[in-house]
Amino acid sequence: MMSTILTNSELALWQHCKRCWYIGYYRELRRRRAGSPVLRVGTLVHRGLQAYYREKLHPLEYVQAKAFKLADEYPEAVDEIAKEAELASIMLSGYLQWLEETGADADLEVYAAEQKIEVPLGKSGFILRGKLDARAVRHSNGARVFIEHKTVSNLVDLIKTAQTNPQFLTYELLELLDLQKSQSVGDRVDGTLLNMLRRVKRTAAAKPPFYARHEIHHNLEELRNHQRHVLSIAREIEAARDALDAGESHHVVCPPHSDRACTWCNYSDVCLSGMFDDGSDVEGYLAAMYEPYDPMERYDDDEEGEER
Repeated sequence: MMSTILTNSELALWQHCKRCWYIGYYRELRRRRAGSPVLRVGTLVHRGLQAYYREKLHPLEYVQAKAFKLADEYPEAVDEIAKEAELASIMLSGYLQWLEETGADADLEVYAAEQKIEVPLGKSGFILRGKLDARAVRHSNGARVFIEHKTVSNLVDLIKTAQTNPQFLTYELLELLDLQKSQSVGDRVDGTLLNMLRRVKRTAAAKPPFYARHEIHHNLEELRNHQRHVLSIAREIEAARDALDAGESHHVVCPPHSDRACTWCNYSDVCLSGMFDDGSDVEGYLAAMYEPYDPMERYDDDEEGEER
């Protein structure tokens, strides 16, 4: 029996909206990309930090080089490119200063960044895959931690739900299972470092702090139970695929969900319009406005396009 790959992104989309999962993961469709691929602030910051932690390069060098390259390729978007690059550069230069002033990385030895890892979930036939922003070992106790970079509007809201955030639980579970499998780095897993950078220019009118770290720790019982949750969701997805493959209607297998968060969804145009349900030529719309893609390509692509 072939193993089935699971990712946090697919699990999260299934829980958010089964119809969106049907479009993105079963049909493997995404909106056609129009215009110049201007990198947003979150992506530029994320990639700058990747260059800093993985290649030991100055993050501003990456941002400036990327901005120049995009401006040459898409001169019609030069103003937008410059605007995004300016804010990303301000955020990253301030981050390096903050590291120097606080010593936030002093106890860490970062040994990998943007690294894809895969681990089997017991004998279930499922493999859990993830791509971790940065992986480190604490000098003080030899324990593994992973660092999750987030560009945020404030340093409070994300912390409120951090303890039960499925992404952080899933990535820590990945670390634990990888440690048990390989015994290669670190002697135990010691949680998540949530690395937050505010999306502000740090002008005189802006109020600090602009950067913060928040530690999230899960005990073994939490991680074991999260593994049960992951497997439960995975079996739902597997059953849905089997039903759709057998010809069952997506209306039955993947009913939609709608709330305010849907306005930020990649499939909001086709979902929120109601055309799936009102008799519209939804297949014609998908053919015109969407294109095939591999939802797993981001795990093999160093130039990941999603904003964090």
